[in-house]
Amino acid sequence: MRYTKMLLPLLISFLYDSVAAQEFDLIPADSKITVLGTSTIHDWEVEARELEGNAHINEKTDMPLDIRRLRLEVAVEGLESGKDAMNKKMYESLKHKDFPTIIYDQESVETTKKNSDGSFELHTIGRLTIAGESKKISMLVLAAGSTSTLNFQGETTIDMTSFSVSPPTAVFGSIKTGKDVTIKFNVNFKMSKKIKS
Repeated sequence: MRYTKMLLPLLISFLYDSVAAQEFDLIPADSKITVLGTSTIHDWEVEARELEGNAHINEKTDMPLDIRRLRLEVAVEGLESGKDAMNKKMYESLKHKDFPTIIYDQESVETTKKNSDGSFELHTIGRLTIAGESKKISMLVLAAGSTSTLNFQGETTIDMTSFSVSPPTAVFGSIKTGKDVTIKFNVNFKMSKKIKS
């Protein structure tokens, strides 16, 4: 009995300390990603309707928010402009038959700043893959949440031609879209499980 009393606190301590990370899954219905661009006649906006993602948060660290991994996937054919003709040209430009998914993988967080309201400013480096081409991008991301939920907000502007994507045209080339697009995101995650070290 004496040894049991001695071992029980050690066992409890081991089980607690072994919880090293948390997995979070994207909540698609409560997340929004939009793409904004220009053309020779008017600006346009596209909404991503089919999203998947997960995040892996390290708990045993001195950093205030240590994101070990974050991944977002957007189905190309889930991009919706509200106009069938534009959707078709957009999917073709993004080579959807060969590359049906746009993927973002965060690789590192360079700096983290905690704000007075409890949110965090993250200077992130990640890899964006569009139409089979992968490029590193840096973004300032605002993060907030609790032990069970996470929210990430931000935006970045990219040159689509750097991903070998030709801007769509219409009416025999008389209407042209701009090569630069701005991606805005407001995505929410919920904790799915704890991971032991």
